Amino acid sequence: IIDNAPLISVTAGSPEIEFLADGVFFAEWSNSIGVASGGRKNSMTSFLIDTGSGFIPEPEVFGFGYHRNTATGRDTTTKQLRKNVSAGDKIEVASQRISGTGNLQFLASSCSLIVGLVPLG
Repeated sequence: IIDNAPLISVTAGSPEIEFLADGVFFAEWSNSIGVASGGRKNSMTSFLIDTGSGFIPEPEVFGFGYHRNTATGRDTTTKQLRKNVSAGDKIEVASQRISGTGNLQFLASSCSLIVGLVPLG
């Protein structure tokens, strides 16, 4: 049986992906961050899931980076996750500075997010 109904919704300009059916999803992402200004700092990339109560980081699926200065210290975090979801659940990947000073830079040309959903039933 082939069902052509959409299983995932992506809105242009939004970091969120919404599941349109119950199922098991697999996600693999690669997130690259560099230094925009300042000295040494650390970053953390989280995979977040919203099941109706707001986005919450998925435990044990964090990526960490150490950024030395503007010429070096660019880090890429690559992770995978498989999990059951319900229709209406949303996901996103987000990064933040967790120590140090200055700003970090999201390197969009070096990032990717691949998501697939196997529907239940």
